[in-house]
Amino acid sequence: GGLGRSWRFHQLSLSGWRRLEEDVSLDQGPVLTGSRVNTVQASWEWIPGTSVRSRSSIGWRQSETAGYTEEGAPGRQDALLVELSGQARSGSIGALGWSYSARSEQTAAMQEVYIRTGPDRGHFVWQDINADGRIQLDEFFPETTPGEGEYARTLFPSDSLQSVTTAEARFTYGWVPTPASSGWRRIAMDASVDVLETTRAADRIGVYLLKPSALRVPGETVN
Repeated sequence: GGLGRSWRFHQLSLSGWRRLEEDVSLDQGPVLTGSRVNTVQASWEWIPGTSVRSRSSIGWRQSETAGYTEEGAPGRQDALLVELSGQARSGSIGALGWSYSARSEQTAAMQEVYIRTGPDRGHFVWQDINADGRIQLDEFFPETTPGEGEYARTLFPSDSLQSVTTAEARFTYGWVPTPASSGWRRIAMDASVDVLETTRAADRIGVYLLKPSALRVPGETVN
């Protein structure tokens, strides 16, 4: 359940809400058996005129799971939720747009699996390094010659949970000549920059701030 309230003051709108979610499962095995999520969030929107619009929200989410995380124990996580968006438009300089969101959450850990598909689709070979006749994950290697691999690698969600941080950002710019710019009627411009990162890295602040050193880290970045 939840409750919320909103206010409006001329060009500014404010709202706030709190929501509590609970989920219980009867499964007693080493999987998620229950969860409790408590979220508090505040939002505001500012529209001073037809050419400028801005919306922001900030929240705090506390999650508790009665199942198992990758560490093998019930998980608890506190997460900061941030969302920003807006646009500014001017006939002479064009239109600017921006959106940003960041959050931390728990998702199912992905398990690496190799499937025998044959040389037509496979790109990995199995080498029985310890000669025990059993297939193990560390015994698969990329093929060295085309058509050699008989196994394909894929990922499946496991029963374990992992903590990840996701940050998304998009910046856009567009320009269309005004009627007064008669010499530029056939020219227009559009540009955009997109950032998407989902990572297991412990440096959440660096991910939230989109620091280059915290993005695209081998072994940590999920997407």
